[in-house]
Order: sequence, then C-alpha cells, then structure tokens
Amino acid sequence: MDDAIRIKQDSAYKYIQNPFTNELRNGSTLRGTVLKVMVANVPDTCPITPTTKFTSRTSVVFLDSLTKDEDNLEYIPIEDVFLVGQNANLPMNEYNNINLFENFNDPAKMRKIREVPVDSTRLPVCSPCRCQKFDLSARLPWFDFSCLDRKYLWFFLEARVAYAIYTDVGSILEKQGRGEFFGEIATGLRFGGLKEWGLGLAFSYPIKTYNIFNNTDVSHPVVLLHGRYQSPKEKFLGFCMKPFFYGQLGTAISDVTLDLHKLNFNEECRNRISAYLPYIDISLPITYGIGVGLDIPVAPIMDISIDIGYRSFAFGEEKSIASLILPTSRRINMLVLRAGVTF
Repeated sequence: MDDAIRIKQDSAYKYIQNPFTNELRNGSTLRGTVLKVMVANVPDTCPITPTTKFTSRTSVVFLDSLTKDEDNLEYIPIEDVFLVGQNANLPMNEYNNINLFENFNDPAKMRKIREVPVDSTRLPVCSPCRCQKFDLSARLPWFDFSCLDRKYLWFFLEARVAYAIYTDVGSILEKQGRGEFFGEIATGLRFGGLKEWGLGLAFSYPIKTYNIFNNTDVSHPVVLLHGRYQSPKEKFLGFCMKPFFYGQLGTAISDVTLDLHKLNFNEECRNRISAYLPYIDISLPITYGIGVGLDIPVAPIMDISIDIGYRSFAFGEEKSIASLILPTSRRINMLVLRAGVTF
C-alpha cells in the first residue's frame, strides 16, 4: 500500500511535476513509498577540525508510485512537508514524530500511520587534499540545483517597455514600415490552485500612428482587458523559468476613437453613412492581441519577463469627405516585443 506525503500549501507548486518522468501530479499530496528520513550533516567549513560546526539538512527519501526506476529517488526537504505525526494526537517518539506517514488510501487513520527509519550521515563534502568545499549539486540528488522559492501574491502587476514593428501610412499613396517604443502596465487578480491564472486591465501609451488629414503623429492611449496563464512547472528546458501566455482585448481611448464608438451605437447615423458613403469604414475599433513569453524569478515576489506577441490595433482617425470631417476606422497589425518585471 502506498504512503502519502502531505506538502505545505505554499510549497505544493514545486512538486506538481515528477522530476524523472515529467508527468504532472498532485503537488499537495504525493503518492508512493517513503523509504526513510535522512538527516545529512554538512560541515560549515573545510577542512574538518575538532571545532568544526555542522549544519543538519533533513529530507524525506521518497519513491513516486509512477516512477518505474527504483533508483529515481526524490529527496524532499522536511520544511516543505506537513508532518502528520506532529499534528495528530500521538505520543512523541525519539525523532519528534518526523518519521510518521499516512497510508494514501486511509489518510488520517491513526492505526494506518507508518513509522519509517531515520538515518543520520555526515556528508563528505571536504576533499582529501584539504581544499575548499566542493559543490554537491551534480553528485547528490537531494542537493540538486533548485529554483528560487517564488511566492505569488493574490494580485499581479506587470510593468513593460515594448517595441512595436508595423506598417503605417506615409501619404495617401504610400505605406512605410516603422518601429516605436511604448510603455505598458497591467494589474489584476490571480486565481487558480497555484495562482497560475490572472485577469485584469492593461494600459499602453503612446502607440503612435500617422494621420494624413493633418500630417501629424497621433499618440493613442489604449485600455485593454488583460488575461494571462503561466505554467505551474518550476523549470522549463532545465532552467528556472516559466512560460506564460497572454491575451488582450480593448480599445484606444483617443477622442476620435471614442467618437467612432458613439457612432456605432447610433443606429440612424450608422445607417446613413453606410447608405451614402459605403466606402467609409466605421466598424467598431476593437483592439486585440496574443503573446507568449518567459517569467524568470529573480526575487521571491518578482520575475524578469520577456515576451513576443501579435497585436491588431484598431483606432479612429479623422478624414475630410465632401466637406465633412468624419471619424473613420483604421487597423494596423503589429509585432510587439516586450520586456520588464512581473510581481
């Protein structure tokens, strides 16, 4: 019968993926066999002398039920484990009940709680040549390279510098490519078991377009509904980074664009323009976009983020037609590169 290891809620995201098979699993309760609890004593300095102090690192040695190779053991730090033996109404043993684990099929039943051995060992981290302590990350699996313990708040905040590449008009008869920088900030709520989903609002400014009616660049502020999903896996391609996807839907809030929105909600005006000026585009100027990127943790509550995306930017601009000045709709396709921070 399988054992169960309960993982603390704020550490569950570390264990949702089997490190050997890459299969997803329940990171809150691990199912398999607990072999033992290992207390590894590591010297603080080298070489070892009679006055050398040691630091103890305690791990649960665990074999996942879906792991076929019995050598693929996981070493789970004791501080990530919810210790049932210390929270149940049980007398304390010589190990302070850190070695008591539940049966997966009958959790919390006292008679099914199993006691596993506790081993204590001194790790040979000091080389025989009396040199400095060497790195164990490639030798001992329980000291394997670990990622920053990222803490996700109940909200997210993104700050980005963006560069957009697109084709704009240069005159009535020509188009020209251009690239422009703009800033973007987004904030909203996180949700999901591992706070992997986010939904909120984004604000971009200034997105520039050329208006041939008055021969000037127009800077458009844009407000967007902003949704994001980030991978719950701690690593991607072996590195401490998480892929994420985002989607946006909204509108520019320049005066002419807002006039175009009003026009679309006035059925009489819309029908007249469609009847007498059918070549004038007065469609609803809705902007949308999608993108993919990477979050790279650099602090417990902050990532460095980079991404690439597509944005279909719609906006209103003025045109002079038959001595009338009318708001018309124009749409531009953009390749958007962004970099910044995510909290």
